[in-house]
Amino acid sequence: MSNVRVAMSEIVREGTWTLRALGYPYGVAERAVTMLAWTEAVHGAALTLLRLGEAAIRASAARATPAWRRDAGGTHRTEAGGKCLFECGPPALDLVTADARTLGIGRAVLHGVMGTRLATSLAFLAAKRDLACLLVHRAGTDEIDPVLPDGWVATVPTPEGPVFFSGALGTQLPDALPACLRDADLTAE
Repeated sequence: MSNVRVAMSEIVREGTWTLRALGYPYGVAERAVTMLAWTEAVHGAALTLLRLGEAAIRASAARATPAWRRDAGGTHRTEAGGKCLFECGPPALDLVTADARTLGIGRAVLHGVMGTRLATSLAFLAAKRDLACLLVHRAGTDEIDPVLPDGWVATVPTPEGPVFFSGALGTQLPDALPACLRDADLTAE
């Protein structure tokens, strides 16, 4: 086995075109490239996910965009139907951001999404929006390897920049999280 080293600037520069070649419209690819670069830098294997999941990602890009609905509790929900997080993660974050700015808290639940290796990049994107965030990720049955263990990641904005936390499901959430996030039921969904 040989190692390939790629500069982050190259991932960002070429990543958009790689995602376009997998079938994503330019706007989706442009937003998703940040997820790709973050995941590669923090966890590694994002480029491996593209290589091993090429056929599944290409097939998911061709499927209809999932429709969001708001439940009685105010949570945005969708059945992703095997869509990749590249495509449905940023819109979920947009919905959560709008609610957080207007209501003080936002919540979105995506079922049937693949590419959960990219999940922690959404916490990074939330941090760029100066939002405290708790993101729970669980791999589905049709997940693309390599898969992160089920768990959670959280970010809290500070004057010095965002602070990130992570843990396995069932572990205690940090006291640094706002109470509305710290009291979340991680077993319900």
